[in-house]
Amino acid sequence: MQPGKPAFADYASSKAALDALDAALIGLSESLSEAELEAVGDVHGRKQSVSKSLASAIAHAAHHRGEVAQILDEMGVENDFFMAGVSGC
Repeated sequence: MQPGKPAFADYASSKAALDALDAALIGLSESLSEAELEAVGDVHGRKQSVSKSLASAIAHAAHHRGEVAQILDEMGVENDFFMAGVSGC
């Protein structure tokens, strides 16, 4: 990315990137053993399991997708941005 330049040329490009990120997170989550998911490490100065870190990352991404969807809604732009990446959508 370049400062001052859009990260993606259009909605389809951004949705494709979100879909790829979602697939990577799902693949990572499914590839880890129970022991690996429950492993604890230091995250911003506090102890946290890998499973909690993954859940936090997914929830954080959903929060930002919701913000984008709200902004687009307020601008009158039809979108499915929030649902992009939600399984089955």
